[in-house]
Amino acid sequence: MNYTVVIADIINSRMILNRKAFQKKLEKDLSAVSEKSGTIISPYTVTLGDEFQAVYTTPENVIKDYFCILMKIFPVKLRCSAGIGKISTEIKTDSSIGMDGPAFYNARKQMEDIKKIDYSIIQINSGDANQLRFINKNLNLMNKIMDRWKYNSLYIFNSLLHGKNFDDIAVDLKISKRGVYKVAETNCIREFAVVFNEIELLISNGDLKK
Repeated sequence: MNYTVVIADIINSRMILNRKAFQKKLEKDLSAVSEKSGTIISPYTVTLGDEFQAVYTTPENVIKDYFCILMKIFPVKLRCSAGIGKISTEIKTDSSIGMDGPAFYNARKQMEDIKKIDYSIIQINSGDANQLRFINKNLNLMNKIMDRWKYNSLYIFNSLLHGKNFDDIAVDLKISKRGVYKVAETNCIREFAVVFNEIELLISNGDLKK
């Protein structure tokens, strides 16, 4: 059985003011995401001060959870790699530390490839260098554009990605529905949400095109 291992790295963590408070909040945020995600088997666990990881039963929800975390830590930026493959050790359900196998190798390899990128990004590795090339190119392009978004834009996008409507988003952000539409139209947010949902669906169904 294949699993999906997610390894994440906070960008420029040493520049964060009051890192102790940030790390404490990060742990709470990761716990909240782990509890709500329907496909996590080993919860998000901080491995170092600025790195954390989790294990999913399938790639489903990986992208959605990535954006949930990104929104919670805004404006801090995040590199995230997802490795698809087998896990050769016993699965631990209390934390994601102490396991190993191809899924972890693939995630670590992908993280090494994006280590120097200074904008928030998610990339996926199945062990085949060509299998996810087109999807990763699209993820890279969209993440680079989205890196310029302000909080409201990211919030609207994340909400649409999770199926919320404009009325509820307007209430959440305490702005008019027209204001939500304007932000969404200016940044093509609905189109971005459709593409990310399609990518997650392709990955979840195992339809990984070269």
